[in-house]
Amino acid sequence: MQNVLVVNSLIEQLEADAKRIYRIVWIDEGNIVAYLMDMSKDNNGFPELKRINDLKWDIYMEKSKLMSTDPYIKVLDDDEISSDAKKRRDKNYEIIANLVKSIPDIFDRNKRGKLVKEAAVIHGTSINTINSLLRRYWRRGQNIDAVAPDYDARGGKNKPKSSGTKKRGRPSILNSGINVDDVVENQFRIVYKKYFLEGYSLTATYGMLLRDFYSKDVRYDEKGKHWVILDDIGNCPTRAQFVWWRKKNQDYELEIRKRKGNKAYETKYRPLLGSSTVGSDGPGSRFQIDATVGDVYLISKFNRNWIIGRPVIYIVIDVFSRMIVGYYVGLEGPSWLGAIMALVNVSESKAKYCEAYSEYSSRLKISEDDWPCHYLPSKLVSDRGEIAGKMIQPYLEKMEIKNEIAAPYRPDWKGIVENHFNLLNQKIKPIVPGTFDRNLLDSRIGPEYRLDAKLTIDEFRAIVLLCILHHNNRRIDAYPLDEEMVSDNVQPIPVDLWRWGMKNRGGSLKSYPQDIVKLTLLPKDTANITNKGIIFKNIRYTCDRAIKENWYAKPAATKKAQKIKICYDPRNLNYIYIPREDYRGFDVCRQIEHQSQYKDKSIEDLIYWQEQQRLNKAQGARKQFQETIDLHTGINQIVDQALKVSVSPNEASKAERLRNIRINRKAEKEIIRHEEAFNLSGDKIIAPELNNVMTYGDEDEDHDQIEFFARKQKELKDARR
Repeated sequence: MQNVLVVNSLIEQLEADAKRIYRIVWIDEGNIVAYLMDMSKDNNGFPELKRINDLKWDIYMEKSKLMSTDPYIKVLDDDEISSDAKKRRDKNYEIIANLVKSIPDIFDRNKRGKLVKEAAVIHGTSINTINSLLRRYWRRGQNIDAVAPDYDARGGKNKPKSSGTKKRGRPSILNSGINVDDVVENQFRIVYKKYFLEGYSLTATYGMLLRDFYSKDVRYDEKGKHWVILDDIGNCPTRAQFVWWRKKNQDYELEIRKRKGNKAYETKYRPLLGSSTVGSDGPGSRFQIDATVGDVYLISKFNRNWIIGRPVIYIVIDVFSRMIVGYYVGLEGPSWLGAIMALVNVSESKAKYCEAYSEYSSRLKISEDDWPCHYLPSKLVSDRGEIAGKMIQPYLEKMEIKNEIAAPYRPDWKGIVENHFNLLNQKIKPIVPGTFDRNLLDSRIGPEYRLDAKLTIDEFRAIVLLCILHHNNRRIDAYPLDEEMVSDNVQPIPVDLWRWGMKNRGGSLKSYPQDIVKLTLLPKDTANITNKGIIFKNIRYTCDRAIKENWYAKPAATKKAQKIKICYDPRNLNYIYIPREDYRGFDVCRQIEHQSQYKDKSIEDLIYWQEQQRLNKAQGARKQFQETIDLHTGINQIVDQALKVSVSPNEASKAERLRNIRINRKAEKEIIRHEEAFNLSGDKIIAPELNNVMTYGDEDEDHDQIEFFARKQKELKDARR
């Protein structure tokens, strides 16, 4: 599906004398003409009418090309922008909301003027303001955030500000302080390196700054301590200015190495590193989404003995072509999160997605043309459940997707997608282990189907993918082919209907960069930056930006974690994503290599595994506690028995007991050697006489001791016989 033209596509002219970029802002239902908006800032015009065939011819002749990236779209996080910015954005969009929906009249020069004048009167604003908002809306992706104020580009963030004669910043109580220009910053830099990095405190370093650059005299008191007499108390930087400069330029690693040494840094502070055809004029006019709980039990990827229950299956179908354009299988829900993951799958490359599951079946190694969909629709039809909830509505609005709620007790409004669940069960049940018959759920007899579970969630996802590919290439005899389709000899096969619709009626689809879709739709959470990496759900991650900007040095030095906003894909936790400050992309964080137990695991796998680990730990702690008690009991038994048979203090004096330690040790050693000696020959070994062992010491003092050990030796010999 090369060079497919859809709404929001960017076309770049390649001719040397006309290098401009245009955005497709509207395509007619017949896919004959389109309106294009010039993206140049110096252009104050409005969308121009072009023929689709002319655009395709220019691309074919390489006079222009479709851009693969979109640097103009911006999708904001409502939790991150200020209330004032949000208010300004909503007000701007309110002014042009009815205008941008008046398609195609708003593109007609003769009709646009009247529409704009009426809006100016209604909203009490000028015609120029409305025209400016319209241009911004069309250039920036045609969503509500396109008309948000660019507060993030104001103020020259992280850029030095030129100083004048007037003192900047908060007024000082003493009217002291000066502007910190290049000269003062250089002074700060000198004393920072000369004193602070050598161990001086901030206060002492500030004192050295005043002494070296702003004093007229230095005097010493009787104790030898110096104090500074300033030239002008109001003509020097304040301590707060120096502290602010140090904080802005702080290098945590350098400070620790210089102040505490390389060894201290290396040992304590270094970083440790988811008919209905009526009203659908073409692909994307309407997608239907629904969810169901599968009639199969699954097992865990971590331990195939763990039964984890039944999966929730989300299916998204294009009403026009009946092609399945997205899906999701998880353990959450049915919920808004699962619906979000299904929409993410709608917008991503299917060939790349299926490649991740090709290890289970070679039939999943497909090309882009085998499953040609990575676009978002104009309308999404859903029930009154998770899609109608408040959680998902903001996501749909960001992508300018209109949500149509099916009326209660009218399943026929979503009959296409609901019918597919029945077909899916018919394909899976006879083959997949762990399935069951809903009619037998209340029966007390019959096999325990849960024990038949043999598939992990990834293996089940691969099976569902095979079923989807089969459906997309299956003939639908009941499909209502119109006259034009019959004339073009179109077969009622979903993928063929999609291709024909893209060629002839593709004006309802919307194209957004995958980064923007993920940034908008993926669930958001908070991670912690620590000296061991970026921690999320107890998994450690890192990224090139974090290493380059040395994010881990501060937590290593302060022993305090820093929080950061992230997005994540619940289907696979190999990566998490940090949105960039300009809301036009994100940095990818990868798992640290040695955490192989978390590789290719979903959020459901992780939660189940961590819960099992907690249970195992609690059970192990109880067992270990009992074993410790048993250990102490055994030791006490031995000690009590030894105390009963110990030598009474009346049998020998303290001096005698201490004096004979050397002799006792030598004799005991000889007896132990004889008892523990290896005898592989079978011959009887005669132990040496103790009299021959005692060859040193005072004979009178050793005589009684020798007799005692001789008697013990004889008792051992008799016992062996």
